[in-house]
Amino acid sequence: MSISFIIIDDEPDAHKILELYTSRMSKLSLKGNFHDPLHALKFLEENQVDLLFLDINMPGLSGLELLSALPYQPYVIFTTAHSDYAVQSFEFNVVDYLVKPIRFDRFVKAVNRLDAFVPKSNVVSVQWLSLKGLKSKIKVSSILYIESFGNYVKIYDDKTFYLAHTTMKEVEQTLPANTFLRCHKKHIVNKSKIDFFDNNVVTVKGGVKIQVGISYSQQVNSELANIKRE
Repeated sequence: MSISFIIIDDEPDAHKILELYTSRMSKLSLKGNFHDPLHALKFLEENQVDLLFLDINMPGLSGLELLSALPYQPYVIFTTAHSDYAVQSFEFNVVDYLVKPIRFDRFVKAVNRLDAFVPKSNVVSVQWLSLKGLKSKIKVSSILYIESFGNYVKIYDDKTFYLAHTTMKEVEQTLPANTFLRCHKKHIVNKSKIDFFDNNVVTVKGGVKIQVGISYSQQVNSELANIKRE
């Protein structure tokens, strides 16, 4: 399970510490660093992430004001030099409240607390896919499969395809893992759109056949064990 997150803090040293700590935890996937909370708010109005590492006292917009303005509620780990906002902060989806300077063992404990907060299948139920270069968001439930295309990816639904300037890894980390499956270095499929699976070939709706890569075969066979065979 990959947990997407951003860091919002007006102090450069805080970013350095949090980047170091998060780089040691493989389940965390950094999506952005913001020193200005207003820039962070604009990003979050257009993109969903699972988790915020969020300072409270910031110029222009406090961490609590930012959360109040968001169109959805991500999980939050506060990282602040002030302990007097703790009670007020827990009006939101707060996982933990870390007071600076933050020790690494205390940081790990905070991140691991996410397991008690989130559904086991996925961190956030993603309904719309938003990627760099896409002119509009794509409804996740309509996606058939995704294909690598040089420095781009093609995202197919039952009518057309959309081109985004990003990587397969980025897409894989964004999509809900309980619904989508990487079956080849060049392909990700929507499990709910699979009609048949046999001889390491996945057939999605519309009759498109996708070969399963050797390195993905064991996982795919395990995940698709109950899919009807042709």
